[in-house]
Amino acid sequence: MILSEYEAFQLYDQMLNEVYPELSIGHSTFLPSTVLKELDPIAYRVGFSEYADSLAEDGEFVEGWTDEAQDENFGVDMDGDHDSAMASAGFGTDEDYGFTHD
Repeated sequence: MILSEYEAFQLYDQMLNEVYPELSIGHSTFLPSTVLKELDPIAYRVGFSEYADSLAEDGEFVEGWTDEAQDENFGVDMDGDHDSAMASAGFGTDEDYGFTHD
């Protein structure tokens, strides 16, 4: 199954909000996902990347985040021959650029 990036971020936010308590300051209450996203966007994205990897282990891939989804979308067999994978992705082979394999 392939999830859109939007769907995966929704699931990630939901998971954060279920695992961590809401933050209350005075009369205001904030969701954990919102606090993390606003105060430390780098940690939020790193956490999402790890979350996307864990989804991939369960067979759910996130468009643009997990290699399996990208390979499936572009029809590139990254487990196969490197040169043919690069050529099928629109790039030349190593030999086209003067590189040789020992």
